[in-house]
Amino acid sequence: MSLRITLLVLLFTITGLAQTIGYEMKAEEYFYNGKDGKKDTILTVQFTYPVYSGTEEFAETAALLNNLIRGALFGSDESGQTIFNGLRETAAEMEDSSYFMGPWFYGVDIIPEFQEGDISSFLYSQYEYLGGAHPNSVLGGINLNIRTGAEITEEEVLLPGAKDELNKMGEVIVRRDREIPEGTLLSDYGYWFDEDRFVLNSNFIITGDGIKYIFNAYEVGPYALGVTEVLFPWSDIVSLIKTDGILNPVLK
Repeated sequence: MSLRITLLVLLFTITGLAQTIGYEMKAEEYFYNGKDGKKDTILTVQFTYPVYSGTEEFAETAALLNNLIRGALFGSDESGQTIFNGLRETAAEMEDSSYFMGPWFYGVDIIPEFQEGDISSFLYSQYEYLGGAHPNSVLGGINLNIRTGAEITEEEVLLPGAKDELNKMGEVIVRRDREIPEGTLLSDYGYWFDEDRFVLNSNFIITGDGIKYIFNAYEVGPYALGVTEVLFPWSDIVSLIKTDGILNPVLK
């Protein structure tokens, strides 16, 4: 087993008077080369994520942000090492079996997407192949308020009732992007929406172009349908956004 940890360049800071908060990108990589250590790598586990730090006023906020990031990365596990150890034990039990399909890979990347004002958004990307017919992946949005250390919710962003209008607009966007004609059912094109009614989930990310919602494979359709992304451009949804809230600098 080997481990490589890399600290990448400082990417972003905000400044208030003499106080600053920012992050560095950290990469962890773990490798398993079999029980005798002589095989080609049969398991790779990797994580890429931001680590916040702050001076004085922002030190507590940085700690809150790091807790959110670690929760997204590791869940109930304590660390990347813990996740690797569990996968390594399973791989060691199977590596000499004819049933072992490798090499295995498990990775989570939390990658910067958008920074503006107090908003810092990241794309969560989990990818794994642990045997089986095909790899699996999960995408998600992590939207952070870097002054409070809290995750930004839909309620902070959208006006009351806005989600109903977004559902209508979202179906139009999906039909356009997937070339699904009006008058046909979404289920005819593989979607699993209840009663064939398009309804957004709560998996969104704030981007420079607008607000994007993400449906992962198997969420509203089979694996072959892939990921469905629904981007609402700022110009189309400004009337649905709380303009006096955290998105105010973005909408100016």
